[in-house]
Amino acid sequence: YPEDKKAETVTLSEQSSKSINTEKILLPNGIRLLLTDDNSLPKIAVVFSFLGGLRAERPHTNGISNLTSYLMLKGTSSRGEDSLVPYIERTGGSISHFSGMNTFGISASFLSDDSSRIFDILEDVVKNSVFPENEIRKAKDKIYAATKAEVDDIYSEAFLKLRKGLFSDSPYGLRVIG
Repeated sequence: YPEDKKAETVTLSEQSSKSINTEKILLPNGIRLLLTDDNSLPKIAVVFSFLGGLRAERPHTNGISNLTSYLMLKGTSSRGEDSLVPYIERTGGSISHFSGMNTFGISASFLSDDSSRIFDILEDVVKNSVFPENEIRKAKDKIYAATKAEVDDIYSEAFLKLRKGLFSDSPYGLRVIG
């Protein structure tokens, strides 16, 4: 990060005797970074989390955060889907999308030996994702099927009814998946 930018360091304690130092950095563009160094494994874990999720949705836009995070891994302006997820998995890493109540995004973990190439891929995903029409249609079909499965699950349906009762006038009463 830029040297003229001061960072705040926070120490988080684990239950064991070792402590983890986490550095919190606020970049000039408003992006917050949390950096934790643990050299016990040659592995890097990254989460790109964006404000959104249910808190930013309304009934007519319900599911847009889930759809967006899913489509982020379907290709960029310079890479097809086959150069994203399969490449990272072939190197022993993993990448996935998520959407929740307050955020959506992607997370990845990979071996530190592959960090340069994978950070290039992740930067491309965050900055240059494209949303191909055919992938949007496929994603909507998958989400529709997942919604139907959720309706058939008594626990999921009961939990949704409880949330709708508690948050009747709030987006938190909507389905996370759409």
